[in-house]
Amino acid sequence: MAQLARNYYKTLQQSDPVINLNPEENDRQLESILDEIPNNQKIETPDETALNWPITQNQVLRALHLMKNAMATGLDGCPYELWKTLKDQYDAATRTNQNAFDIVKVLTAVFNDICLYGVDPRTGFAQGWMCPIYKKKRPH
Repeated sequence: MAQLARNYYKTLQQSDPVINLNPEENDRQLESILDEIPNNQKIETPDETALNWPITQNQVLRALHLMKNAMATGLDGCPYELWKTLKDQYDAATRTNQNAFDIVKVLTAVFNDICLYGVDPRTGFAQGWMCPIYKKKRPH
């Protein structure tokens, strides 16, 4: 079963999506779908929601704090402990008035840049890998 899922997702990730719609037809279908949302569930000013606000250093700090240690890394191979260690080293250096690399400031700037301009396709930043892991008590 795992082999079947692996092959399916591998093939899915390596093939280009089939898009047969011209831009006008795509826009028409999108509008048709959006029209199905009840008016009482629509956001009146979507550009003013918190999801469009800049990311703050406090949010990045909270995310770092909530990361669990000893978890699988991303495709970059950097474990969460790396980001936490860089933050701890910065904190220690600033306590003794030394210059240091502020990973929280850098991550905040990177995330806000992505929000404004999107992901540069040359970076591979948005790439992912999926592997279904079946639990012993729940084989399906």
